[in-house]
Amino acid sequence: MESVAIQPRPNALEFSGEHRLLGRSFTISLIDGAESSALIRAAALRFLERLQHLSKRGAAGLTGGSAAGSSVELDRAALTLRRPPALDDDSDGRSANDAVTTLVLRCTEADPMTLSLDQAEGYTMKIQGRSAAAPDATIEAKSVVGVLQGLEAVAQLAFTASEGHGTPRLPVVIGTDSPRFPWRGLLVDVARHFMPLETLETIIDGAAALRMNVLHLHLTDDQGWRFQSTAYPEFHLAGTDSSRNADAQGGREYYTPQELQSIVAYARERGLRVVPEVGFPAHATSLLLARPDLGPPDTTAPSALADTWGVHQTCLDVRNEEVYKVVSTLFEELAAVFPDECARTTTTHYALQYGSKCSNVECRGLV
Repeated sequence: MESVAIQPRPNALEFSGEHRLLGRSFTISLIDGAESSALIRAAALRFLERLQHLSKRGAAGLTGGSAAGSSVELDRAALTLRRPPALDDDSDGRSANDAVTTLVLRCTEADPMTLSLDQAEGYTMKIQGRSAAAPDATIEAKSVVGVLQGLEAVAQLAFTASEGHGTPRLPVVIGTDSPRFPWRGLLVDVARHFMPLETLETIIDGAAALRMNVLHLHLTDDQGWRFQSTAYPEFHLAGTDSSRNADAQGGREYYTPQELQSIVAYARERGLRVVPEVGFPAHATSLLLARPDLGPPDTTAPSALADTWGVHQTCLDVRNEEVYKVVSTLFEELAAVFPDECARTTTTHYALQYGSKCSNVECRGLV
């Protein structure tokens, strides 16, 4: 039997071999918890925008590139996509009278304030055959995040099934999915290669399409310091060098707290947590450039940001009480931006790079 293209593949997926056209008027209905969910409404609009793009692309193929696709209208208030009959592609015998006109989204939980490791996930999706009773299609889940994941799956099915056709279509399927692993993360290392916000947003979109749920954002290391500290502005000023990177944002290579909060919000709207990583007590070149007094007294302070990979012998001095004051303040600033319960530091790297080799017994004990 013919199969459908979807990644990652749901735990269970039955495909009848049938496809149905997208209706001339296609509406998303929000039921139960979904009705009051701002996250689901926003996701439904993004889904419709993707179908609108798909419809316009198909219209260009049907009409030889004319402006007919501009008549594909999205009613954002009604969550409805409309296209004229002239854009029907029934060349393979499928009738617009049998098209999918309604997608129902349903969940039982409300929008989460923050996402967590034990966040409920998973969904059931059904795209009914022609003879089935209404609604034509449904996505049901316990949680809001599950509905978001179901929408990503159906969007992927629509794009792969519509390839080479003028009118978008959906495969008739029944599928259920839930994750095997609660942490499905993507590490993005902006410390070593700065990326503008638009690039991070594109990465988040791709991660959401694959039903990933964590953006691990590596913010500081020997090669750079990417978050703006209000308490210690010397860190991000010393730890950035826009001349090395064509992707510098507004002439700078760090993010303001407001910009990082916008990334957290953007990810949350797509069902992803953002977990920050900071390079201390090890991987501390960018910090020690501004505050060499925080390094061990028996080491040489760095004179420039690292521009190579590998292990760099730059660490904070864990015997210095000032180090704990600075680190505590930095974590308070991070906590004000990132609501997640997790953050990563380079403590284990400290033991490998310096602590276990230190001649001071107290230092080795702290590590």
